[in-house]
Amino acid sequence: MGVYVFRCRHGPFVKVGHHLATRGRPNAYYRVAGRGFETNVHPPELDGLLYPEHLTLEGWYPTLKREHETVVHRRFRTASSVGEFHRDEHLADILGVLDALGAREEVNETARKRAMRWGARQVRRARRRRARGGGVGVRG
Repeated sequence: MGVYVFRCRHGPFVKVGHHLATRGRPNAYYRVAGRGFETNVHPPELDGLLYPEHLTLEGWYPTLKREHETVVHRRFRTASSVGEFHRDEHLADILGVLDALGAREEVNETARKRAMRWGARQVRRARRRRARGGGVGVRG
């Protein structure tokens, strides 16, 4: 398990969540690759803007657990929070709390691109399933 923080490039929000890191999906970009965060409860002004190209990974903490994510949500929930999205004015403080709880790991560009290729393959597979009359819909 790991905790991530993505900054939205087109709105004043950050998304805090968790990702089950595995050997085949080792970083937070795999959580957003392909389908983005569109299916999550989110601020309406971010509709259509929650795919990887609209997000910047600000923090990835692969050793943290859901309990740590919950600590952040409880501490930073305000009237302007929507689901797991908090105002970006809290970004530095959110990262500070997570830095105190565990080590932040850098995800390099090569690893990000690998995740994006994986996500594109998932989207193509889902489209083929949908074209055959099965599976769930995805972006595109």
